[in-house]
Amino acid sequence: MGHVIASVLEYATRPDADPRTVVGRLRKAADWLEAGLPPKAPKPARDPVAVTAEVHEVFGHWCQAFHKNAATKLTDERAKAIADRLAEGATVERCKLAIDGCKASPTHNGTKDGNVYNEIGLIFRNMDKLDAFVSRAPKRTQWVKPEHEVTRAEPVADPETARAMAAELGKAIGRIGRTP
Repeated sequence: MGHVIASVLEYATRPDADPRTVVGRLRKAADWLEAGLPPKAPKPARDPVAVTAEVHEVFGHWCQAFHKNAATKLTDERAKAIADRLAEGATVERCKLAIDGCKASPTHNGTKDGNVYNEIGLIFRNMDKLDAFVSRAPKRTQWVKPEHEVTRAEPVADPETARAMAAELGKAIGRIGRTP
């Protein structure tokens, strides 16, 4: 019982303590005393989840994909779900694809029945869920940046050279898509 009263007193001395909460906790302690019941033991402190830069990157992508505002916090449960999948071997890119797959799924984005199911706990529940959402992700095309900047060509003064260049270009275009 002493630990309950001590925790109430410790809370009551905090500058941000809510008086109604203090009174409520004192009433609970008085009820336990009257009933002769021992109070519940304090819950053991949970180990905080190690939040890495990778977890933050995945969480940021989720916030951006689903238009979450600044009030959306990276809770322990969310961080743990992401960290568990990363520990099992999922890459950050694969986690982002799973988020994109959830967003693209009519069942999960609300277009099918109006209900939205896009919580991190669902997407990262286990590797099977992650893989299912990755399979729903839209295919990404990877653009290759040219090695040099394309500039406008200078006109060729010699008509014979221009014809030869056009013929060579035509042959090259004709070979596109053919196997050697």
